[in-house]
Amino acid sequence: MYDTMGKAQGIGLAAPQIGISLRLFIIEYNNFYKKKFKQVFINPKILKIYGSYLITKEGCLSIPNILENIIRKNHLILEYYDENWKKYKQHFNGLLSIIIQHEYDHIEGKFFLDHISDPKKLFLHNQLKKISAKINPNPNNNLHF
Repeated sequence: MYDTMGKAQGIGLAAPQIGISLRLFIIEYNNFYKKKFKQVFINPKILKIYGSYLITKEGCLSIPNILENIIRKNHLILEYYDENWKKYKQHFNGLLSIIIQHEYDHIEGKFFLDHISDPKKLFLHNQLKKISAKINPNPNNNLHF
């Protein structure tokens, strides 16, 4: 998964994005302090989301070339296992909290576009159809929101 994510220049990837039906995601990025964060999250469960709202420009490896402002809270408490099956209950904040929420959405069957308004989805409809046609060139393919 790290190779797939790295080739796509991503910072997070959930197993369902590559056709693996597991509650698992990975994150790897360098933060503003040049400190590298790399973690596997197995069977994660968000226990609490709280704090101030942040508006961040999000994109997704599953839907290339689309960036949208998404509103999420900036703190969360997450319970998860690492790749050695060690259990954690940990607080995350700021950008890391946002990345975790984005990847967690994938294992819950959601996309970041589920967080935008219906009028904005309609505005993006043609662009999403073009992306869908490249991914699945079947002319009978219908894009559903």
